[in-house]
Amino acid sequence: MGLNVSACCSKDDSTELEDVMHAERASADANAEEQCAKAELKFPMTHSQARSSHATSSPTSPKSPCQPKPDDREQTCQNGPRPPAAVDVPETTPESPTAMQRALIDAEAKFESHVRHLIKTGRYLEAEAALRENPNGAAQCRKFLAEVMPTIRDIGPRASLPSTKDGWTLLDLADIGMRIYLKRGEVIDVCFSVDLPNTSWEMMLAMNWEADLSQQWLPFNPEVQTMYSDISSSLMMFVTAKVPILPGSREVYICRHVVDLFTRDSVIDGRQGLLIVEKSPSNWKTGGRFMDEFDVKPLSTSRWVTRDEQLESFTFYEYVNPTTIRCFITYKLIFNVSSWLFPNTALHWLAKFTGRRWHAGLMDALKKFKEFGYQSRVDAKAHPIYAAVLERAMTRSRMDLGSLGTGDG
Repeated sequence: MGLNVSACCSKDDSTELEDVMHAERASADANAEEQCAKAELKFPMTHSQARSSHATSSPTSPKSPCQPKPDDREQTCQNGPRPPAAVDVPETTPESPTAMQRALIDAEAKFESHVRHLIKTGRYLEAEAALRENPNGAAQCRKFLAEVMPTIRDIGPRASLPSTKDGWTLLDLADIGMRIYLKRGEVIDVCFSVDLPNTSWEMMLAMNWEADLSQQWLPFNPEVQTMYSDISSSLMMFVTAKVPILPGSREVYICRHVVDLFTRDSVIDGRQGLLIVEKSPSNWKTGGRFMDEFDVKPLSTSRWVTRDEQLESFTFYEYVNPTTIRCFITYKLIFNVSSWLFPNTALHWLAKFTGRRWHAGLMDALKKFKEFGYQSRVDAKAHPIYAAVLERAMTRSRMDLGSLGTGDG
């Protein structure tokens, strides 16, 4: 038989008992709310969890931050809300390239390798044309050509003998077939042309590529140190020498590009041949890294050592007949010596002296090509430029000799 409260308690007692039980439940609810509030601070709900909780709660339920089911209220509120169960998400890996993507990557790599080979063998013009047809990839090659091609393309209009009518002085060395033109201004402009008999393209290439061997025959017996590029047909020379008349010793840094112009698109009015472009690096005076390849020493502290700047110069070798190559040279000089210490008479004497010494030394080196060490360098073919230039030189076409110009002495 069930317990009847009214049977054992008076009405007042029953009311009092109910009040006590109601108070105990209210206190328990308050404690539960406080525990849940603390749990929420420790395990805050995400926006999506809060939205889900709001959607599943009853609109008539008490406004409490924690509304567990009656059977798990004590466990949940004492230990705080359980964190969301961890969901195992499989690690994602990049998709393997498709056959089409692999083919595209291979094609870009082959294209860049092709352009690099062209630049390495001196075929700058063809490399430039290839990059125009394919505007993607080969960023390093594009940067290199953007730096050197403006200078090379500017050479064409100047590859002819000047005229005395334009203020040039002619020094005629008829005994060796050389005509030297000089013009003195803020800088000294020099231009001359001479034919070299019994000469092959192999010899001309070696004479310019193996620059360190030239100290055996160049005027003033300079010391030549050479550094070669890893990406192009260029080299850096550090030349030191004692020049007659001038005080102390001189030194100069020269960056040389050997350019294959055996192409119908030659920058020199379509005339085919071998082009040598030289200029001191931009940091010739301060020293440092040049073109991310060559190291330039800082200036000497000795007052008897003068570092000169070589302004842009070029040499063009072209075909005359099967055994003769014509050499055309133009360059600018800065001596860093005032004109009253170095008058025109001294300049003319130095130009003639240098011209004769250069010609005699070159012809002697051509005769002693093997003795001076050139032939062994050619035979080794350590650099791909040898095979590339000689192969193209074999298919050269005869030049129009009149296109060089004869001057008007």
